[in-house]
Amino acid sequence: MDNMPLEMSNSSSDIPSEILALLGMTEDTRRNREFFAELLRFADRVGMTDSQIYNAIGLSRSLWYRMRDHKDARTKKTNVLKLAIVLRLSFWEAFYLVALAGYAFMPGLDDTDKTVAACLLNGVYDPDTIDGMLASNNLETLFSEK
Repeated sequence: MDNMPLEMSNSSSDIPSEILALLGMTEDTRRNREFFAELLRFADRVGMTDSQIYNAIGLSRSLWYRMRDHKDARTKKTNVLKLAIVLRLSFWEAFYLVALAGYAFMPGLDDTDKTVAACLLNGVYDPDTIDGMLASNNLETLFSEK
């Protein structure tokens, strides 16, 4: 086998059509997508302002605006999971947003991801409830100190 590096495509055409439909992407909206732009699209859908979002997940204002202004700025995976919860994303939307942020959402391998996935699949979006579930499984909480 070649030792050539694998390259990730940024094209939405690599996403299965079933997932594209779940994400509300059509032929007209297919394009290279960026994390912050998609984050804002999800925020607009639920009617949240920038400050409501970054305050809800405990993100500093400066990091929020750094992510907005610099395409290469990143945040921790836990922040992306918190965004998925606060923005009331579906499982597949969360999977998509986590991938755009440069991480893998792996409910089969990661217990935190498994807990968050179960909550998203069952419509549980209350941060205290989710933190309680994480703490009861001896996992780091997302929204509060353990």
